[in-house]
Amino acid sequence: MKPALEWPVTLEGLTAAGDPVRLRPLLRSDWRAYQQLRRDNLDHLREGTADDPDAPGMGAIPPVRTAYHRFVRSVPRQAAVGAAVHWGIEHRGRLAGEMALGDVRWGGQRTASAGYWVDRQVTGRGVGRTALALAIDHALAAGLHRVEVAVAVHNEASLAMVAALGLREEGVRVGATFIDGQWCDHRVFAVTAPEWDAARARLGHRY
Repeated sequence: MKPALEWPVTLEGLTAAGDPVRLRPLLRSDWRAYQQLRRDNLDHLREGTADDPDAPGMGAIPPVRTAYHRFVRSVPRQAAVGAAVHWGIEHRGRLAGEMALGDVRWGGQRTASAGYWVDRQVTGRGVGRTALALAIDHALAAGLHRVEVAVAVHNEASLAMVAALGLREEGVRVGATFIDGQWCDHRVFAVTAPEWDAARARLGHRY
């Protein structure tokens, strides 16, 4: 199989409460909304964003316009070689976070890692859960066999989210990522294509 991921692609789903959630490509024209969203969630992001220990706190800082535009241009190239895809999360038509599939490994592994964050204003409303489910659907439909999610042990909302989707816990990565001034342990969860088929049968069309 040629390692490639379909792009551009927009995915749509419903939360358990029936709220619409979309994953769509971030556009150059999203710059102001994206910048404001990250500013509004700066403290929220610091609690979950990986940092360089030599530049603590910088991982959560919104990128400048040129860096954002460069990032937007890079996404199609990453998808074309099967390396990664990156979406904006929309809730009720408003930008409300980001979702990514990265560290994609083809060959004998066919695995991707999912990463995400959602606006604190919609945390607990099923937006992140629905976005992750849509990303898993997309990854497995593209020919991958397994998707994993590493969750910081202090991130109770995300831990509840992966549990609700039925992802299987595989273990703990000790001191895996530098976050908010310290090295944090992560609990690792994963789902394979057959496991996800069973989970989807249980979840139905809403997440």
